Amino acid sequence: MKNSFIKLGIFSCFILNTLSAIGAPVPPTPEHGAPPPPGAPLDERLYLLLGIGLLYAFYYYKNNYIKKASK
Repeated sequence: MKNSFIKLGIFSCFILNTLSAIGAPVPPTPEHGAPPPPGAPLDERLYLLLGIGLLYAFYYYKNNYIKKASK
């Protein structure tokens, strides 16, 4: 039961993140000069996503190690 909540939470974060990346506003092109290079849609929150991913990986492997040790 707990595992299904984690999977549902990760899936919902993935879907919401995908929707926010698709719906990001596009800046207008400048009148003079070359347009700026496109940035990743997650530039501002990249460290937050990295931290969440590392915490999830630590949680997953810690529980996997405990399950193997208890057998």
